[in-house]
Amino acid sequence: MADLARLAGVSATTVSLCLNKSPKIPAATRDRIVELAREHGYQSNPYVSALMRSRRNRVSLEHQTPLALVNGLGHPDAWRTSPSATRRLVREGALTRARELGYQIEEFWLHQEGMSPGRFSQMLRARGIQGLLMGPMPDEEPPPPLNWEHFSAVGINVTYKPLPLHVVCSDHHYAITRIVRECHALGYRRPSLVMVRSQRHYFQGLLESGFLSALSELPDVTRIPHLFVESMEDRAKFDAGAFRAWMKRYRPDVLVTLDADFLESILQEQGLSAPTDVGIASLGCAEIGDRHSGICQLGRMKGAAAMNVLVGLVERNEKGFPEQPITTLVEGRWNPGRTLRLLSATGSVTAA
Repeated sequence: MADLARLAGVSATTVSLCLNKSPKIPAATRDRIVELAREHGYQSNPYVSALMRSRRNRVSLEHQTPLALVNGLGHPDAWRTSPSATRRLVREGALTRARELGYQIEEFWLHQEGMSPGRFSQMLRARGIQGLLMGPMPDEEPPPPLNWEHFSAVGINVTYKPLPLHVVCSDHHYAITRIVRECHALGYRRPSLVMVRSQRHYFQGLLESGFLSALSELPDVTRIPHLFVESMEDRAKFDAGAFRAWMKRYRPDVLVTLDADFLESILQEQGLSAPTDVGIASLGCAEIGDRHSGICQLGRMKGAAAMNVLVGLVERNEKGFPEQPITTLVEGRWNPGRTLRLLSATGSVTAA
């Protein structure tokens, strides 16, 4: 580094700050030093770099820079207590991985009373937060306009794709196509997608397009209109009569859904059971071995993967929006479960 400083006509400290992308150095100077380092084949030692950052910040390697887990849902405890097991496991996986890597981790609720995005950003900076792991948001709510330039940040799930952030999310296209093919292999020929209307925005059409793509490659299937409902959490907002009429009119033999528990309870209220009367294929099985057949989204693994990406950004001092965002897809695993069954060669089931 001393040789590089001599070539550039600056101090070794300035070279170090430039190579670590410090905002304290003018952009033009940083770019010049980085280019000079590239021309002369300079490569930093990651272990030495980590040690020197720790010494400069007067923080021991055992007590590294604090990171934030940001909950954007409707109440402070909504992520931890989410009805979605996958969401809960993502949070647990992220917290566990951060601690394994020796980082402090704090949880924050985005919608504290009187807290604008600007004030929220200031509060995080005042607490020394360098990295943000942005958790779930309501289906149709846009990402918050934080002062991103001050933080390393990673988004979990497709919610954050409208922002140029690195994102870690489930491979939803793989999940839906795998489900359709597994159902077809079991003899199901009248599959349909049942989902909350707002989830169409959240998933940016990935589920619908993947569903139709998979169907187009399979023989002897009947295309049934998808059913979009207002809610699959609040019974008062679910139109059970409309669901019954839809079932009677289109006679689906398997329902593909993100909310298998809720949908199964509705079927039971209407005198139907899975898999005897109709199959249920879940896009969000909690764990391998779950009673629902479908895709396990490996929540803990996804949370850990997102934390790995965030820690890498923090260690490299990469803040703000990246020049080219990268999306990491976590492929789920098929869970046989007990809500699908092997049908006859014709794919017939008891009429619903």
